[in-house]
Amino acid sequence: MKGDKFSVFYFKNQQLIAVDSINKPADHLQARKWIQTSYTPDLEKLADDSIKLNEC
Repeated sequence: MKGDKFSVFYFKNQQLIAVDSINKPADHLQARKWIQTSYTPDLEKLADDSIKLNEC
C-alpha cells in the first residue's frame, strides 16, 4: 500500500538485536546505532507512536 510506514524491532532477552523498517530510514539508522552500542530503548516509549524514536 502506498504511504505505509512502519518499523519492527526484534529483541532477545530484552536486548534489541535487529530492526526491519519500511519507508522509515530514520528508524533504521537509529536502531542500528542502538544495536552497535548495546543500548536498550524504553519499550513503553518505543511502542508509543507519539514519542520520537530518539527520545526512547
